[in-house]
Amino acid sequence: EPVEEVTVICTLRDGNTGNLITNATLQSIPPTTYITDNIEGVYTFTKMPAGSCIIIAVAPEYYADRQAVMLEEGSTLALDFRLLPIPEIEGESLEGESDGEGEYIEGEGEGEEELPGGCFSCRGCFRVLDVPENTKHFFGDWLLIGLSLLVLYAIHCSKIR
Repeated sequence: EPVEEVTVICTLRDGNTGNLITNATLQSIPPTTYITDNIEGVYTFTKMPAGSCIIIAVAPEYYADRQAVMLEEGSTLALDFRLLPIPEIEGESLEGESDGEGEYIEGEGEGEEELPGGCFSCRGCFRVLDVPENTKHFFGDWLLIGLSLLVLYAIHCSKIR
């Protein structure tokens, strides 16, 4: 009896404006190569096997997001991703440094207290970014996956000996 495959349709939107995001990359765990190219912010996975799956959405200038889903045989599932933009930090741009940025200028920072372990003019090393929960979960999931693979590999190696 043939297994019916699953289709997953993913829509990516800016979490603040609701505008469609058309320059994203989507991945699935377990991986599949059956994904259509972006069509106006809509991405479609086809020929997905039934079972549990994680869909990961990544776009430039946005925090990544992921959704864990259970795929039922022969079904079509619609997922809506709301990616939050990474805020631009005052004085910095995502394009990199402009001419003269990052260079030491004589007298700059004079009278300021030097911070432990670093310079006193930037203070960038000590800034704390407010990272959205979905990004923390994303990296936490990958950490668990990596540790699980490491444990499985260690068990496999111990059985070989």
